[in-house]
Amino acid sequence: MRSGHIAERLSLPDRLLAAEEEKRESWLPLEVNVIHTDSQGTASALGFATRMAHDLGACIRVRAAVSVPLQLSLDQSLISVQFIERLLCDLARKFAAGVDEKTVQVYLCRDRLETLLRILKPHSLVVIAGRKHWWQTPASRLCEVLRNNGHDVVFVRPEKHPAGDVQ
Repeated sequence: MRSGHIAERLSLPDRLLAAEEEKRESWLPLEVNVIHTDSQGTASALGFATRMAHDLGACIRVRAAVSVPLQLSLDQSLISVQFIERLLCDLARKFAAGVDEKTVQVYLCRDRLETLLRILKPHSLVVIAGRKHWWQTPASRLCEVLRNNGHDVVFVRPEKHPAGDVQ
């Protein structure tokens, strides 16, 4: 499983970033993108994405966009990048065990939504987990924005995992 964080690439102009991504990933199979929300939600999304990826012969991309306040430089996240990478890699190993190719990517950014819109290929298949409420939650808002920008989004309700399964 590959993992890595990307901060400097997001400063490239959109056309260069898109061309670079298209060239680099043109040979890859269908992707199921799991957006990190929280540990329990990401575990549920990974479980659902694993079933989808297995049926479609797809790979899984776990993506986490970590917002960094303007007062700090982009490489000074309030949350340890190594901690997030380790957490997501552990979740991917545990809940996406049936998929051969899975990648964890952590993006340090100023605006989480803008970053996700820039890194996702057009018409991407995206899985996000969150609780359903009659009011809008951050996860449901994210789903709405991604759908409005042409992505195929599956919203999954988090499953209850036995104590100790998700940290």
